[in-house]
Amino acid sequence: MSKFRTALLLISSVFYLTACGESDPDVKTIQDTKPVFFIGDSYKEGFDNWSVCGSVKWEKMKEDVTRMYEGRDVVRVTCDVDNVDDYAGKLKSLMLDNIAKNPDKSTAEKDKATTNLITNLDSIQLNLYFLPPNGSKPRPYLYAYRYKWKDGKSGVDIHRPEGFIRVIQGQKKDVFDLMFSNKNNEYSNGRDARAMATLFMAMRKD
Repeated sequence: MSKFRTALLLISSVFYLTACGESDPDVKTIQDTKPVFFIGDSYKEGFDNWSVCGSVKWEKMKEDVTRMYEGRDVVRVTCDVDNVDDYAGKLKSLMLDNIAKNPDKSTAEKDKATTNLITNLDSIQLNLYFLPPNGSKPRPYLYAYRYKWKDGKSGVDIHRPEGFIRVIQGQKKDVFDLMFSNKNNEYSNGRDARAMATLFMAMRKD
């Protein structure tokens, strides 16, 4: 391949990535929209100021979660949840406590091994999906959690966008607020840990 052709390909690749990122007009329109539930903030300001997120990424891409809009362009904002290791440690502690309190010890060792697997989290992402505005006010159509484990396994938990609105209105400030219904109540945390364990096992299919 000639140097000239290689240079053209590199320039084209850079242009494509830029066009599909925050400079894309559809992405920009959605970022600048001010939904009521962000209390006056635009979507971009809301995500940038949300302490749950360690980083935020906007991109225009092909639908990758449901078959509803398969093959169509969508805009996805990704919040990389901060302090996942702290959450994984808390979840592991709660699950081990649940195992210790279970009077049936016949599966204790297996349950402990499962606990080690499903709490070995690498990352948690929140995704909010939009269709391109096309002249109308942008509204999210999907909200998803993406979980990735350090052994390479991953899973997606899909919700209606109203779930995201409840998260924002509930003023979730950190990963513990996000993942536990009442982070200051140990009984409630134990119940939530059991629910998350069931979800994670279904995702991982160990």
